[in-house]
Amino acid sequence: MDIWTILGIEKTNDKRQIKKAYVNMLKKYHPEDDADGFIMLRNAYDEALRQSDNINYKNFNKDLSIDEKNKEFSENQERKTLVIEQEDNYKNINYEKSDEDIFHKIQILYNDIFKRRDIKCWRKLFLELSIDEYSTLCQRGWIFLNDNFHLTWEVWNLLDKELMLCNNPNFKWVNFVNHDFGLNYDYFDKKQHCDYNRYVSLRFDAFSSLESMDYHSSIKYAEDAYEIYDKDPVLHRITGISYYMLNNNLKASEFFSKALFINNKDLDSLIYRGHIFLKEGDYTKAIEDFKLALEIDSDNLEVVKGLIMCFDKLKKSRDVNRYIVKLNEKGIMDLELDIIFYKYEQSNPLTKVKKLRKVLDYILDRDNPMRFLVDMILISFLLFAPVVLIVVFRSIFLTYLFLIGILNYFVIVPIYKKIRE
Repeated sequence: MDIWTILGIEKTNDKRQIKKAYVNMLKKYHPEDDADGFIMLRNAYDEALRQSDNINYKNFNKDLSIDEKNKEFSENQERKTLVIEQEDNYKNINYEKSDEDIFHKIQILYNDIFKRRDIKCWRKLFLELSIDEYSTLCQRGWIFLNDNFHLTWEVWNLLDKELMLCNNPNFKWVNFVNHDFGLNYDYFDKKQHCDYNRYVSLRFDAFSSLESMDYHSSIKYAEDAYEIYDKDPVLHRITGISYYMLNNNLKASEFFSKALFINNKDLDSLIYRGHIFLKEGDYTKAIEDFKLALEIDSDNLEVVKGLIMCFDKLKKSRDVNRYIVKLNEKGIMDLELDIIFYKYEQSNPLTKVKKLRKVLDYILDRDNPMRFLVDMILISFLLFAPVVLIVVFRSIFLTYLFLIGILNYFVIVPIYKKIRE
């Protein structure tokens, strides 16, 4: 069995992949359960790291020297006699000291709010870990992160990639790995000295209360957070949404405007403020916000719905139809938009022309079972109409119109049908 089979991976010079493979195989060859297997795994790991510096990917499959080394290593490994001293050394590894060191490093990084938000600092940490530290972190890192969870979405994704957090049923913050809730630290000011850790905790409490629809508590936590720091568009957005849900549009608009003053690309603030303008009848401002939001996210259904409703209120049927056609092309279904579309479809002059054309086609269709009755009525009209026109009305003009009607029926209509066919 060669080293790569022991590690359970293909040949590679990626030391990080080798390290991950080693950590994964520790579950199979744990030093306390299988000392022999652990020594074999550790030797394979050390040899893989040594060889990884010499692997040439371009001629990888032709690199016979590496295969020979693997074969030699495999033969030596099978002949190897494990001595008691080696077993005792591996069994008595001081894991508690390793745990203490790695979690101390992480705690120092986590306590610095500006390093905590920097994904480069986390990458550097992982690159500097020893194999024992990395192994410990993979096995127990979720415990630390369950208690220290105020991280950005980018950092959560890196941690999940390294530690496979989402595969751990004991890990509590899977949603923060899978979804970006916008809880970033981009607008924290290094020059302003304040308790950012306390602020982040209060901001998270405000967000959690908003998620659980406890809007009054969300506002209360936000007010406490504002006493520490008041230049964060994320907190302005959370507060604005809470007031919006409480139907306090004045306060909500105030906080959305504060958020947009700091970050004019805040999508949620643009959408919510646009809906406030729509409710208040300020359709021009609402359209401005929705169009800015559309530049950020062109496929956002809420933004398109807002624009359609604004144009509907302004009686701009052409703009309404333009956006509805775009939605229909994408196959998006929405009840509110369907109602608006139906209303404009019924009022469209082209729709009325199409309906009239269908009626005429039905009447003039030779296969129509009612066609015989229609022909009898027309023949009767043709026989008696001239007499009525001349005797009763004595009008040459009406007679002239009657003859035009006959011409239309016997000449124009057949030509029309030929063209249609």
